[in-house]
Amino acid sequence: DKQHLKGKVEDYVKAKDIEKLLSYLLLYERVNSKIPGDLVKKLEKKIAEACKLDLHKDNDHHGLFLRKLTSRKLTYPRLELYTLNYDTLFEQAAKRLGYTIIDGFSFSHPREFSGRNYNFDIVRRENSRMRKEENYAPDVFKLFKLHGSIDWEKVGGKIYQKESVDKPCIVYPASDKYESSYDQPYFEMMSHFQQTLRKDSTLLIVVGFGFQDKHIQNAIKEASLINSNFHLLIVC
Repeated sequence: DKQHLKGKVEDYVKAKDIEKLLSYLLLYERVNSKIPGDLVKKLEKKIAEACKLDLHKDNDHHGLFLRKLTSRKLTYPRLELYTLNYDTLFEQAAKRLGYTIIDGFSFSHPREFSGRNYNFDIVRRENSRMRKEENYAPDVFKLFKLHGSIDWEKVGGKIYQKESVDKPCIVYPASDKYESSYDQPYFEMMSHFQQTLRKDSTLLIVVGFGFQDKHIQNAIKEASLINSNFHLLIVC
């Protein structure tokens, strides 16, 4: 009943456990068809609004991180950056540095997602070298947002990247997020993650991840078991 719903919501709010709160509300909605006051929609909107962050002019942490990891020989594979965050701080840092991001979206507008866009790269045609690896343009990296982004929107079954969206295409923190990760475009990005972990001499640097997401945790565990040349660095 409504009283029980109110009590459970208050308990989760006091515990500051947003994942259990949203999971409970989604389950309640499935059983009772509707939640008084559209709590799920309001909560999802709050989450999205909280992730609309602007990179402060004095904040160089993201930029320094990108500069460090992209300072590598052009003969090496491109840096692949996987994040579970919804915000666009890395995109803003890349724009500030003049970097090019290969993020699965088309370079033309409207920017539409397609997994094949990850197969493209940026090369220099003028003064090209004999070895094709030396023709790769510098300051380019691949970005995979495994749980979506606040500037993605799903329209008619297609995913677009926009400056302003009404309902962002993101995997909200709830018990069904493992199931949601098998939808596109998340499934495409997760497949890239698994393939990369299986490649020879892959180094995975993990920062700020608590290993609570089962599908990601399992991919890393599998790589450590089947890839004898897999290297894992956990920053805690």
